[in-house]
Amino acid sequence: MGGYGSSRWSGYIKKPLVEQAELVLDSHQLMQDTVCTVRLTHLLLVPTPDGPWRFQSVNVRREGTRHVVVQWLSHTARVAMQTTPALGGTVRWWFTCPLCQRRCRKLYLLHVDATFGCRRCHNLVYRSAQTAHRHLDAAHYVEQLQRALTRLRRETARLSSNRA
Repeated sequence: MGGYGSSRWSGYIKKPLVEQAELVLDSHQLMQDTVCTVRLTHLLLVPTPDGPWRFQSVNVRREGTRHVVVQWLSHTARVAMQTTPALGGTVRWWFTCPLCQRRCRKLYLLHVDATFGCRRCHNLVYRSAQTAHRHLDAAHYVEQLQRALTRLRRETARLSSNRA
């Protein structure tokens, strides 16, 4: 019982990571930046038909007070925004996910030809959520020993400075 290969993890396919998204739009950062500049430009690394990758600009601009327009390659996306009251009488800006209409801080573009969506719609997870079984490898034990050694050295230095 519990021998090698006895678990059901062999056919498990990991979910895509938030870090693998081609482009991430952050509503808080966007609204802070666009107070000063009406247009932002991001760079997106895309493959070309002849092989090498190149940078493609992504333009983000406000359209009125409740929408943001994002343009990349030949695509254009119009994303609605909403606000909630924050401390100090200010407002906090949020995107409205184009796929599920939920309020979210960040929108993700997984592929160059895809649509923007929230983390839930694109079924994205954080890298830390997929490291739950890292205790099974030797590198994790080495890392734990290094942390313990660092703590021990710190404690030894603290005790020796208290004696002096």
